[in-house]
Formats: sequence, structure tokens, C-alpha cells
Amino acid sequence: MNKILRNKLTTQQLDWAKSEYMNYRPVSEIARSLSVGRTTIQHHVNEVWKSERNLRRTETASEFTEAKSALMNSTFSCSFKGLNSWVKKVTDSGYEMRPHEARTLMNIITEMDKITRLDMGSPTDIISETAPIDVIEIRKQIMANDPFMIEEVEFTEVKSEKTDSKDDKGAVS
Repeated sequence: MNKILRNKLTTQQLDWAKSEYMNYRPVSEIARSLSVGRTTIQHHVNEVWKSERNLRRTETASEFTEAKSALMNSTFSCSFKGLNSWVKKVTDSGYEMRPHEARTLMNIITEMDKITRLDMGSPTDIISETAPIDVIEIRKQIMANDPFMIEEVEFTEVKSEKTDSKDDKGAVS
């Protein structure tokens, strides 16, 4: 640290300035409150405080994510228990679910699954692993995998059919 900077601010002032910076108070306001130049405070920010604040932000976000995940898992667990007991009561009583009730139940489960996937960083919808293919590609795959597939057949159109004459015994002459 620079000797000039040490002479300008006391340890108490530096501690106060750091705590204010860590609480996201603007550097210019901190400097104004201490009656020093903005560059004096900015020096401390660039040297030490900025990396500490970034680390603290990361830790806070991580703690929040873990707490949120635990709360969501607990909520989902309770919700699934409730849905499970309701479905069990419905099926045990012989009550048949109406289509809109079944659809509502499935929508609830689907939305809960999407929220869980989103939190885990997974896709929220099921995505096909293979791209759609056209008829030509399907034909190529069938030809490659089917040993009995006749590759090319030439057809000729018959304009008129001849009738074969048959003898008494049914033989064709």
C-alpha cells in the first residue's frame, strides 16, 4: 500500500469505507463522506475489496441456491405426498377421475418437473436426440438394414391383358 494513502485515511475510516463498499454503496459517495478523492477509495477497491466482494457475491448466490433447492425439494415432496394420498383416496373409493381432473393433475406434475429441471440446469422440455428425417432418408435406412429389400424394380404397364385359353382340365396352353 502506498504511504500517501495510509496517511490520508485511518484504519477505522478504511474499515468503514470497506464495509460500505461491501454493502454496494457507490465509491464516489464513500469518498464524499470521508472527504477524500474518489481515486483514493478506488485504489483500495481495485487492490483488494473488489475481489472480496465478488467472492462474497458468489458465496451468497451459492447459499441462496442451496437454500432454494432445499425448500423446493421439501415443497415438491409435500406436494407429491398430497397428490399421492388424493389419488389413492380417489382410486380406493372407486371414483373415476374426470378428464379435466386428470389433466390438471398431470399439469401440476409437469410444471413441478420443469421447475426442478430448470433449477438443475437441465432442459425444461424433453428434446429429441435425433433430428427429424425425410422419406428419402428412411428409405435409405430400410434398404441398408433389410436383407430382403429389393432395391430397384422396373415395372412396365400393360395396356391390355390377354386372356389365356384353358383346356378342359384347367391347364394353360
